[in-house]
Amino acid sequence: MDATRGMTLSMARDGDQIVIRVRGQLDFATASELVAAVETAANSSYAACALDFELVTFIDSEALKSLLALRDVFAERGKTLYMSTCSSQVNRTITILGIDRNFNCDFAPSRLT
Repeated sequence: MDATRGMTLSMARDGDQIVIRVRGQLDFATASELVAAVETAANSSYAACALDFELVTFIDSEALKSLLALRDVFAERGKTLYMSTCSSQVNRTITILGIDRNFNCDFAPSRLT
């Protein structure tokens, strides 16, 4: 992980979906990189995009606002954007903000493979 950025991500295919795994801090300074990756997934032939946030140590309102907007883009295209395997920090933040009720979230203990 680049210490100046605070976040890394990787993308992998899993059947008819793409999985974006994020590690580190997801905030104002790093959200644009995730947005670009998710937009790429939205413009692809994949039916869904899973966001693996198991290794996310922090998420701020700017990143969440971007994800909610992208969720709407996916829905307009008949696709699904959802969070999978969230860290306790992400789980706590989205629960406090009520986003867990508006965003398909899966807090399964195991990672997507």
